[in-house]
Amino acid sequence: MATTKKYWKSNDELAETPVAQQLAQNEFAEEIPVEDFLGNENALGNSSTTRRDFLKYLGFSTAAATLAACESPVVNSIPYVVKPDSLTPGVPNYYASTFYDGHDFASILVKTREGRPIKVEPNDMAMFNGGTNARVQASVLSLYDSARLRHPMKGGEEANWTDVLASLRSELEAANNSGKQVVLMTSSIISPSTSKVIADLGAAYTNFKHVTYDPVSFSAKLDLWNDLTGMRAIPTYKLANAKLVVGVGADCLFNYTGQDMASEYAEARTPGEGMIRHIQIETQLSLTGANADKRLKLKSSQQGAALLHLYNVVAGGTGNATLAAAELPAELKTSIQRVGEELLKNRGKSLVLAGNNNYAQEALAAGINNMLGNMGTTVDTATPVYLRSGDDKAVATLMSDMKAGKVGALLTWGVNPSYSLNGFADASSKVATTAALTDRMDETARNFGYALPVNHYLESWGDVMPTSKVYGMVQPTIRPLFDSKHGQDILLALAGKDADYYSYLKNFFMMNMQVSHPTLSWNTILHDGMVEVSSMVEPAMNAEAIDMNAAASSANKEAKGAGEIELFFYQKNGLGNGNQANNPWLQEL
Repeated sequence: MATTKKYWKSNDELAETPVAQQLAQNEFAEEIPVEDFLGNENALGNSSTTRRDFLKYLGFSTAAATLAACESPVVNSIPYVVKPDSLTPGVPNYYASTFYDGHDFASILVKTREGRPIKVEPNDMAMFNGGTNARVQASVLSLYDSARLRHPMKGGEEANWTDVLASLRSELEAANNSGKQVVLMTSSIISPSTSKVIADLGAAYTNFKHVTYDPVSFSAKLDLWNDLTGMRAIPTYKLANAKLVVGVGADCLFNYTGQDMASEYAEARTPGEGMIRHIQIETQLSLTGANADKRLKLKSSQQGAALLHLYNVVAGGTGNATLAAAELPAELKTSIQRVGEELLKNRGKSLVLAGNNNYAQEALAAGINNMLGNMGTTVDTATPVYLRSGDDKAVATLMSDMKAGKVGALLTWGVNPSYSLNGFADASSKVATTAALTDRMDETARNFGYALPVNHYLESWGDVMPTSKVYGMVQPTIRPLFDSKHGQDILLALAGKDADYYSYLKNFFMMNMQVSHPTLSWNTILHDGMVEVSSMVEPAMNAEAIDMNAAASSANKEAKGAGEIELFFYQKNGLGNGNQANNPWLQEL
């Protein structure tokens, strides 16, 4: 029987988007195999909703990327006349690279098949963060997201790069000449060459400011370590040197400070002689707490007071002055007393970690580690980690300056503050020239005058220095799917530099890294992904710079000012800070 029902294969086809129409015209276009990304069609078990349906309802589509990747005709039946040495049909290639989005960092191997990245694997050769978490694994799917920005936009209309960059540069110069600030707002930057690009941009504008913003802030921790060591960077924590680890609200198995401790923790917790003991004091049941030998529960407002009581136990046992401490429930106080006594038995071989972005709590934890002699053993201040550099004070100043009309031009790159920062959208509306360097039309880009598409990291070149002793490389594994650019290329153009970032990067490497490390070679780093380098920093520990009485007063105030009901915020392991929120893998997780 004939039927008048009409069926659609996708939301794009239903909406008759230009992408769907072009795909319909190309009958033999080879689509990206969704099953390769989604796995078993019925992986949701007995549910009537399949994984394919889940992806459709989420609004996530790979159709546009399929079209972009299939611009050249594919003829499967004709073999290569001259086969490329690096490509064998059906056999994958692996490329070493680095993932860093301002939040997560991993040294990775990218699996490609016929020129398409299909899987992210850990780089076992890496000497720092060689493991991958869920968000790093899922990032390959974000490459093929059709919601990515495909062309530069000006005033909501598509434009070409030449006109857009010329227009934007003219507006930046006008803002600068009027005496107003030209501000670049980015996530944490760990690329030495990118820092140089930003410096070049700053040299082109006399009123330039660079503000670093982390949606999940570590600013108070960074302020504390800056006061202690003179460097605004968190030290490396070495579980391998510890026999006892005590965490107070520190979920160190989940992106604690950006340093991946999970693999080191797993090795240190191997049953047998030398296995470390782990005690966790926390509010919510974290992954770290679930793996601890002993877990103590407390309210979030009591975490500072718990650290303070722990500090006093250790101070009493090491001949140091104790501090006034707010009362805690008797049972909890007794348990903390026992924890402190265990720490005293493991001087120089213990580690205390504070989890919250709180200056006083970080100061108390650092004070405990210092009294126990852990500095230099389990707390490596000579190897600072650069993965977090956000400055809340600088962000607050920027917000005030925008509201006061002092900012004439604002560029954002790698951040979406209209989504994550309360009041930013209203403040930025008072800035005449706004441009978002972004991969999609997010909340910030939609309200800005310019939206400039930047490459996905799998389409990009770059370098990284996550710690003072490690240098790594980012290399592309596919050509750009859309009309996007390196963010560095955009900044170089706005600085008036006639250079492409790839050449700039190679020149930076030769003039800086090879000069200081003559044995390094470009090809070796591309092959390995990451190499060890000699540290060029010498932080000096100054415990006297911290007012411990002020820290104690702050911790006590939190405990005494709490009500009966408390609200405690924490990150979910799957979505992290939410910058891949529409990724179906992470939504399912």
